[in-house]
Amino acid sequence: MRKKVSESDAQRTKPQSLAAIPCVFCAARDAAATDKGDKLPVDCLTDSGTNLLKWAIPAGWTITNGGYLRIWLDGEPGETVAGHLHAGFRINPDTGMVAIVRSVAGTGCVVDYIYYGSEIGPMRSYGKYPNGMPYTGQVFENPTPGAANDNSSAIIDVRINEWMASNGSAISDPADGDFDDWFELFNAGTNAVDLYGYKLTDTLGGTNMYTIPQTLAISAKGFAIVWADGEPGQNGPGRDLHVDFKLAAEGESIALYTPGGILVHRVDFGPQATDVSEGLWPDGNGETYSMPIYTPGASNVLFEITDLVRYKTTNDQIRLKWNTKSGKHYKIVYKDSMTNTIWTTILDDIPAENSSVWTNLSMPVPTRFFKIMQK
Repeated sequence: MRKKVSESDAQRTKPQSLAAIPCVFCAARDAAATDKGDKLPVDCLTDSGTNLLKWAIPAGWTITNGGYLRIWLDGEPGETVAGHLHAGFRINPDTGMVAIVRSVAGTGCVVDYIYYGSEIGPMRSYGKYPNGMPYTGQVFENPTPGAANDNSSAIIDVRINEWMASNGSAISDPADGDFDDWFELFNAGTNAVDLYGYKLTDTLGGTNMYTIPQTLAISAKGFAIVWADGEPGQNGPGRDLHVDFKLAAEGESIALYTPGGILVHRVDFGPQATDVSEGLWPDGNGETYSMPIYTPGASNVLFEITDLVRYKTTNDQIRLKWNTKSGKHYKIVYKDSMTNTIWTTILDDIPAENSSVWTNLSMPVPTRFFKIMQK
């Protein structure tokens, strides 16, 4: 359930309108241009909608037909040498625009432009895909200056691992103390990942996705908590991530996309019980289970042993007690050596009628390993 972003949020994230630019047109390339180079169809570059003739491209620079020209936006034109053109201005590292302009009778007319925002992140670029197409720009994980844009993404294995869409009093948001919706990301891979610039959404197939605006590093086999509270203004250094949508207790979907819009992982869930999470068990790869023991930021558990007592009778026995969910059934298996690959069933069907179950098990040997499984 997406929350409408406030006007102040929109002003911070949406670049200024092009209404202030007096003339916009597309320049057609001469079909007779040769690979030896053609005069640039533009003569100015700008990062300002009100100063279109901000920097004049020096005479003599050409671009091959179907080729590329890299311009360094560093404000150091004195460093220009053959093959390396440096602009007379430095662009804003967080958000802004870049336009190529043709000067016509002293008036700047925009040939093409692109806006960018803070979602780009370090070591990434922003542009159009396929090359030159008049579509909305996208983040590229693999910058390709002087070559065709590449929208492929690094292979990551991050899963939406646990979620709570009806948080009555289970866990409070450290940012404001509210009992907000939340979900958990799990890095199932063997390398650390940074999700800066990746996108999260609860609206599949739409374009209204939330772009992660800050470093979100997850170690290998690590976890990250995301608060689905519709309060992205609470993001900041050292805080959990807050997205601009809330979860629907009636059921919906959550999805993670690459900066280029490729699906990484999604989950679908139905109606949710209050203060009970759902998630994958085992972490990242298993089926979806209801989890009365919610574990945001840690490995998922279906139940836990709350009592283990060994006592002597005619035959040695132990008593096991564990918490359960009413209506579920459990199974106990055992083996006498961890090197044994086979588990033997000792109790196949134990119904849970209350919040916990206990049973006595025979211990005819000094050491025995037991495993409790929810069916």
